[in-house]
Amino acid sequence: MGGCDQPFILTDCSLEETANLLSPVVRKEQPEPLDVDMFGILTDDSPLRYIGFDQQGCHSSLVYQTPNGSRYWCPDVSSHFKPVVGKIYLTWDEVYKMYETYGEMSGFQIRVAGYKKWKGEITHRVLVCNKAGKPRGKMIDSVHPASMSGARSSCFKVTGCKALIRLGAIKGITNYVLYEFSENHNHELVSSENMDLTRKGKHLNFDDLHFVHAMSLNRVGATVAHRLQTSLKGGHHNMRGTRNSYKNISRDIRMFIGDRDVQLVLKKLEDRAKNLHNFSFEIHHFEGVLQAIFWADYVSKLSYQLFGDVIAFDATYSTNK
Repeated sequence: MGGCDQPFILTDCSLEETANLLSPVVRKEQPEPLDVDMFGILTDDSPLRYIGFDQQGCHSSLVYQTPNGSRYWCPDVSSHFKPVVGKIYLTWDEVYKMYETYGEMSGFQIRVAGYKKWKGEITHRVLVCNKAGKPRGKMIDSVHPASMSGARSSCFKVTGCKALIRLGAIKGITNYVLYEFSENHNHELVSSENMDLTRKGKHLNFDDLHFVHAMSLNRVGATVAHRLQTSLKGGHHNMRGTRNSYKNISRDIRMFIGDRDVQLVLKKLEDRAKNLHNFSFEIHHFEGVLQAIFWADYVSKLSYQLFGDVIAFDATYSTNK
């Protein structure tokens, strides 16, 4: 080869066919593929490093970590349900329903953060994660015990989450355009089995309200009603509302009756007197306040004729039955 006995070695090259001969063509070195563990994105000028995958029931998320140890959870849902920057929505209700559905599939709840107006017309709106906001700590002085009592304890905490969408109103029409979407959360997402413990999950729909009312008419308490509904729906993850939610609804029904309970009892006795054979009742009241009610049906009157004096007492008095 060209008067040299040393072999000609090509490194990092290949042969390219030309019109006359095969000539070596040296190619540039290809960059190494990105390691998934070192994949980074920027949030608040801090690099996020992918550290793992979090599965909470049917909800999944990608977990990232900053150099100082802070973690962020990015919902892993289909792009079909994700907000799209630049997309135009016809109405505000459509925007809210879209982000609410995205939150339910991801494992977080949403709320309206605020809006901007110009000359009486809304120009901008913001929807955020319900854990957005600055946490408010309470200063406690151990020397003064009075400082330790105060704010009502709550299981709901805000974490300063920055996940949100921002929308601008299109002037002259009801359309909104989405111009910012931040999807990273600084808190773990709620498992699909625990969505009934969220604020929205605790709100009962009309069917649940009707079920609690129907159970109360059959002398079934709120706790037993909740247990029955849980069994009928196949578990707590298919439920809306907790046991306390059922108790609160049962209380509200009783409060709705309020001072009309006496009228309801008298109306029921009047209906029985009209429809039942030999049923009668007497009431005693003083200054508009009911003092006593006496009633007797056909069986009670027959027993009195046969046995004379009869002593009757309520075995369930003051037992909440």
